[in-house]
Amino acid sequence: MFIRGFVAAGLLMAMSAAAVSAEPADSQGHGHGHAQQHASSSGATVSSRVASGLAAGGSNDPNVMVIRPGAGSATAAIVCSSKPDAWAKPLNDSDWISTAADCTATRDAGQYRYDIKFNVSSGTTGVSLSGSLLSDDNVVGVALNGHALALNGSGGPTSPATFSTTDQSFFVVGANTLSITVNNASGATGLDFQARVQSDNPTTSADGNGTDKDNDDTNNAGEDNHGQCVSEAAHSTAPGPGHGEAVREAAHNCD
Repeated sequence: MFIRGFVAAGLLMAMSAAAVSAEPADSQGHGHGHAQQHASSSGATVSSRVASGLAAGGSNDPNVMVIRPGAGSATAAIVCSSKPDAWAKPLNDSDWISTAADCTATRDAGQYRYDIKFNVSSGTTGVSLSGSLLSDDNVVGVALNGHALALNGSGGPTSPATFSTTDQSFFVVGANTLSITVNNASGATGLDFQARVQSDNPTTSADGNGTDKDNDDTNNAGEDNHGQCVSEAAHSTAPGPGHGEAVREAAHNCD
């Protein structure tokens, strides 16, 4: 019993250390299946990443709403399941989105405004925002809580435009809204973007759902349940050559 408990405790310590130190790498491709944005901290800096297309192709984007030309309300943007050949590959860990899954189809001409929210907790200092985007057709503007951001380039389906701000007056405590407006002259239309929010406050992190991850009771409960699940597997498996493998499988399969 002592040996099994010791193995379980060692495994849980290793998993906790990995969770603290690891940050999702920025790699070319799609972020399918991730309902929340990535958040991490390093030293005295908190870094949270927001991006488009964090769901399977054809699904609603869990973090982005879009207002179509002439529409009075927003609807969920949809991750493209098919794209025009002329569009560039998505930016790192993101995907193209539009108002329908078939992004090759002709859409109404006019302006499409895409909104994504992220959270800034009270007491956060030194906040900054930077990002890049691809669009079809051109980008009309990028705004943070209604404040226009300087845009480097006009966007397009092949050449990314970039934007950034360190103006603290643009940020608010609580939910912040990043808005990207794309003009469609004719034909297909879509948007692909990624952005990073950073601050000097190591106790604050933001995600696309507007929640403070460090104070999210649901996330904490999930971590406790996972550790209990792994511990129970370690205690219920007889000592021997298969004990370590059983614990590793439990660490992988436990919710």
